[in-house]
Amino acid sequence: MEIKDFLTKRNLLILIGVPVLAGLIAVGVLFAAPTKYTATATVNPLTLVGGSQGQYTGSQAVNQFVSTFQATAQGAAVDQRVYSDAKVKPGDITDNLTVSQVGGSSAVTVTFVSTTKGQPSAAVTAVADETLKQMFGSQVDLAKAAVKSAQEQVVAANTAIKDWGAKNGVVDPEQVYQAKLDRLNSLLQQQSAMKAAGNSTGASALSGTIASVNGELKKYGALIAAYNDLTATRDSAQAALVGAQQNASQAQTQLAAADADGVVSINREKPVDRGSQIVTVVVPVVGAGLFLAVGLILVLELAGTRQTRTRRVVAPADSVVRPGPDESTPVEPVAESLPESVPVRS
Repeated sequence: MEIKDFLTKRNLLILIGVPVLAGLIAVGVLFAAPTKYTATATVNPLTLVGGSQGQYTGSQAVNQFVSTFQATAQGAAVDQRVYSDAKVKPGDITDNLTVSQVGGSSAVTVTFVSTTKGQPSAAVTAVADETLKQMFGSQVDLAKAAVKSAQEQVVAANTAIKDWGAKNGVVDPEQVYQAKLDRLNSLLQQQSAMKAAGNSTGASALSGTIASVNGELKKYGALIAAYNDLTATRDSAQAALVGAQQNASQAQTQLAAADADGVVSINREKPVDRGSQIVTVVVPVVGAGLFLAVGLILVLELAGTRQTRTRRVVAPADSVVRPGPDESTPVEPVAESLPESVPVRS
């Protein structure tokens, strides 16, 4: 098919008319739809990302914060908050909410579109605020739980020491052991002095006391080992408590820094620009209409070509009307040919 044949009057009308009609229908549907409103909240967490004491640290801090924010913003707790503040159903939140990273920074934009005026502003405010609370408030809850667990371990360790002391009749075996050891050293010095002075009787009298004190020291050796195990457990629990309290303090500081008033800015709600929608909606529709028109022209051309070929086919010989005897053209007899093997009888 040549270009001049393709661009006949009929084909040209189809080629222009179908895309134009599709575009007009798209524009009509677009402008017949209710006005949409949009609002955007920008989260700029400069004090929340990076640093040695923050929740998000290291070379991947920015990516971790952004991915966590995006995932948390789609959570059930955030949906419930948005439903409470903006009266948006969870399904509508998913369809109309967009959470995007600003370039390669840690800043995040939260955009919501709705046909109800005032709803987008309330929705993005609720999403940004509740997402930050879930991200950093959950860390505070975990830190508080760790503090409570550490406190319980300290109490359990102290209780074990107290029960052990009541069972063995001693509060601090190390102090008792040291006191008896000092007494033993004193007795040995006295005995040595008596022997040096020639007082063998007095020195012999101290031998029994020295032996008794030595026996008591051996008994306290086993008690001290058990007591040291208990105190080591208590010291470990106390160290864990100190660490948990420090983590809780840091988490609380991060939560305060994540307050929406300090890190979230809300852009003024405005109607969605229909001009931009024309570009994103109508242009693809017109393009699809153009492809449809080309396909329709090809179908019509193929159908026309087949009809032309059919008309040009010669009719069969039996259908040809021969002149009769009454007509001016003489009719010549037609001799039928017979096979050579069959004789002709006269």
